[in-house]
Amino acid sequence: MKIFLVGIFSIILGQTAYSRIGETPKQCIERYGEPFNVIRETKTLVFKNDDFLFWLRFWNGVAHQITYEKNKEPDPFSSNDLSRNEIIILLEKNSRGEKWKDIFEGRLWETENSKDKMKAMSSGRSLFIETIEFDQYLEGQENETERKDLRGF
Repeated sequence: MKIFLVGIFSIILGQTAYSRIGETPKQCIERYGEPFNVIRETKTLVFKNDDFLFWLRFWNGVAHQITYEKNKEPDPFSSNDLSRNEIIILLEKNSRGEKWKDIFEGRLWETENSKDKMKAMSSGRSLFIETIEFDQYLEGQENETERKDLRGF
């Protein structure tokens, strides 16, 4: 029975449309309609469906960072955390054809391809996925800001 329910859940989640790394804002808006929220400072669109809120951060015209968060009221009789199955399905949807490697106890992953490498982290109700290229860009921005802030010392 448990295998049957997991299979049904996989089919339902697999058919639900979720934004993916590499999609343009236009593709996301065509799929979902207008975003729930727009954060211009970080070039982020926020969408929601019945099950999830998802934040997509854009750089160079495509999504390089996505955070999925369960959007359901807490149930006192069951965990509201992402299940392992939900995490695997969302990682597969964002694999860009690469294989994800679990690097820390089902909570941290990275893709194996060094060219288009991505990393992911799950925590409770959320899953965060980001390209390494974008992470390096953000790190460079932070370093430049710190350099400017400390210029007079």
